[in-house]
Amino acid sequence: LFSISIFIFVNPNLKEKIIYKSLSQLGLNQNYTEEEKHLRQHNFGILFENNSITSNQYYAMYKTSYNIWLDNKIFGGGNKSYRKLCNNPKYEYDQYYSKIRCNTHPHSIYLQILAEFGVIGLILFISLISMIIIKGIFNRSNPLILSSLVLLLCILVPLPSGNIFSTWIGSIFWLNLGILLNNVKIKNK
Repeated sequence: LFSISIFIFVNPNLKEKIIYKSLSQLGLNQNYTEEEKHLRQHNFGILFENNSITSNQYYAMYKTSYNIWLDNKIFGGGNKSYRKLCNNPKYEYDQYYSKIRCNTHPHSIYLQILAEFGVIGLILFISLISMIIIKGIFNRSNPLILSSLVLLLCILVPLPSGNIFSTWIGSIFWLNLGILLNNVKIKNK
């Protein structure tokens, strides 16, 4: 982790994409000049009209995924369905932000699972993660389990996020979950 952190801070492209983009997505670090705002908006697709929680592209995606879920409460719309269903005109709610509501995923792990797999999928996901975290907490004396738990909890914080099923964040999540499962399983034998 230390080596990766150093590499990110030394490489200007990674620093721009990972550090500055994350700060901008979270609404932090918005004391930009007009030129910097325009550059960030172009590079990251982040809107800076105001700091209202309802006036940005993340809210547009969140609202759209919530509305998709309302139409498919039990089982959701299906795997990778958000990218197809979000184009449906019935999910338009505003002339400006509705135009940016579509993406490959809604940028929220929980809303993605709700929209694509419904309540059943979310319950199964939360149950699986909860069982693994509880087992990991009882085995936290193992440094690998402890570091995997911390990483898992960091990824599960409900912040704007990548697609849990097909992005690099999702890859880190599932790889970390596998390592944690393997080590908790070995510890219980």
